[in-house]
Parts: sequence; C-alpha cells; structure tokens
Amino acid sequence: MTPTITPAAGTEHPLVSIGVPIFNEEKHLAEVLDSLLAQDYENIEIMISDNASTDSTPRICAEYVAKDPRIRYYRNDTNVHCFENFNRVFRFARGEFFMWASGHDLHHPSHVSKCVEIMLEDPSIVLSYSEMFWIDDKGQPLEPMEKGQEYIDTRGLELHLLRINVVLWGLRNGHATYGLFRTQALNKTPIFTHIFSPDLALLIELAAIGKFAYTSDPLLYMRRGKFHNNWPAYLSRYFPEELHNRKRERLYWRMMREVSTRVASHIRTIPGKALAMLSVVVGMWLTALRSIKTATTTGPPQEHYEVTSKRGDIRSEAKGA
Repeated sequence: MTPTITPAAGTEHPLVSIGVPIFNEEKHLAEVLDSLLAQDYENIEIMISDNASTDSTPRICAEYVAKDPRIRYYRNDTNVHCFENFNRVFRFARGEFFMWASGHDLHHPSHVSKCVEIMLEDPSIVLSYSEMFWIDDKGQPLEPMEKGQEYIDTRGLELHLLRINVVLWGLRNGHATYGLFRTQALNKTPIFTHIFSPDLALLIELAAIGKFAYTSDPLLYMRRGKFHNNWPAYLSRYFPEELHNRKRERLYWRMMREVSTRVASHIRTIPGKALAMLSVVVGMWLTALRSIKTATTTGPPQEHYEVTSKRGDIRSEAKGA
C-alpha cells in the first residue's frame, strides 16, 4: 500500500504526516502526544500504530482521537516485528512530508516548522534533520551528539556518488531517521527491512536519491534506551538465531549486499551502478570489524526504553514500538 500524497504544489504550508509507532506506552503516552500537538506548525496529521498493546494505551489513544481530529489511531491485531510497525505507520501517511516520532523522544515546538522551511528551499532535499541532545531519565541534558562525526549535510553535492560516500563514511548513528523526509523519496525505498542496521541502510540509500540538510538548532532530545551501546542485547532481541549460531558476521555481509543493491537501483548508468556498489562494499568492508564488535546504534527504532524525559515544556517517555 503506497501513501496517497496530498497535493501541495505551491501551497505555503504542505501537510506533514507524523507516524507514532508504539507498544505499551500508557505511562507517558499522553505527554508524547501533547508534545506533538504543541508543534507551531499546525498542518499536521498524527498517525498512531499500536503494536497490540496490552496496557491502557488504547484508551489513552481514544481520548486523544476524540480531542483532536488530526490524530488517527490504528491497532495491530497481533504484535508484529518492530521494523514492520514503523513501516506500517508510514503507509497511513497522506502528507508531502513525513516524520517518525518515537514515544521516548522530545521535540522542540518548532521541530517540524524549521525542517519544513529547509525542505521548501530545495526540492532535491529528501531529509531535513536537526542537532540532537541526549537527555537523562529526569529529562536533563546529558550531552549533544559529537559534532563532526554524526551530522551530515550534503547540500551542494550534486553527484550521487559523493553523497553516498559522505553518508557511508560519516554517519554512525541513525538518529537522522527521526528527521523530516520527503514522502516521495521514502516511497522509492523498502524503508526498514530485517537487517541489523535498517536505519543506516535507509539513510545510505536515500543519499543516492537526494540531499540531506542539517540544522544546528537543537530540536530533538533523545533518551538512551537499554540497547544503547549494548550490541549483544540488540542482536539477541532481533537476531537470536544468528547470535546463537555465532553467525553475527553474516548479518553484516547480508546488509552489505542489500545496501549495495538498493543504492544501485537508483542510478541509471551501468558504470555508475558499479561504482556505487563498489563504494558501499569497500566502505562497509573497511568498517566491518569495528561495526560488528563495537557498533553503537540508536535503533532501528528501539523497544522497551526504561527512562522518562522532560525538557522545558515538552515531555515524553516510551518503551518502544
């Protein structure tokens, strides 16, 4: 099912779809939704994809659906894989732009508006995202993401091969997946697939489609979950068979094969496809040992976060989706 994009050519405030994949979020779900409804960009729709929650999440969602017509609620009959729930909520989107909002993150009230402003400046931009701060369980700032390593801006790079290599070599964290995407660009990808870093795979593929724009304004506040810096725990949850059989390396080679193929699919010429695939293979090969042994990932979107967070007048908490 492909999202139907609301015509927005020439409009000043195109529709932005915000997808919220959740699972058992009763403790702080109201705070998350309040944070999104507090955005100063009003032309938004909020789609909640409930992954068969067993707590009072459905009741809270019903209350908010009744409170604000911009919110729509969908519930899975059975619990599906985390990756699929993120894909599912995207399929409900109708806007020209799309943003995932996990239940554990906080958003500055101008997060959406500032990202939209950047996107409207250049139709070749497929992703606009902001500086991110880590916050603790009380919502207090811990530290910003380390500059020079995690933030990628490819505006000005017209060659897809240059953009691919900048993202491939420079991006080591998937927090940019919580930025604002051009819906048409996401439609050209399989989004999240069952590989060990589907967020990074998506970003590398999108680099072949268009440009990334970064703003230094701190508009996103992320809470560290129990999988942060815990590679074995991440593997055991999402890839237990490979971990049990000591085949972790195969996950990386599978990702390498998939990403190279996905990137090449967006390039027209045979030499261009070959160069792009070679870039992916070489880049991932040279970082394979480090990635397998010491990889740090913010997700693919993560589950079961254990802390609450608050910053200023925005509050949020989640256990994942």
